[in-house]
Amino acid sequence: MILKEDKIQVQFQGLNGLMALKRSLSIPYEDIHRVSREIPAVVSGSFKWEGVHMGDRREGTFKSTPNFVFLSYKNPDSVIVMEMDGFSAKGLVFEYIYDYIVLEVENPDEMMAQIQQFITK
Repeated sequence: MILKEDKIQVQFQGLNGLMALKRSLSIPYEDIHRVSREIPAVVSGSFKWEGVHMGDRREGTFKSTPNFVFLSYKNPDSVIVMEMDGFSAKGLVFEYIYDYIVLEVENPDEMMAQIQQFITK
């Protein structure tokens, strides 16, 4: 995950990219409503749309109500959760509107603080 001046650039490599059915995701800061560490119930109750759900691993686009969530994690204790405000991205077939993006990162508290600085400018 690379924090740029106007967006977050996420590159999915190897098995993660294959399972998520996506190579990259570009997230403008203006589309992030808030960032937290807590996975909302709507995300936990979502079902696989384009991606993989094996054991604790979730990779790809999942359907929630009313829109979609993008998940890429195995360890829920190491995630950041971005609540989105009108963010859309192309999937394999359709353009999806995402309510949440949940990503596993190495230093979630530090990453959350850095993203928070960008979205409150």
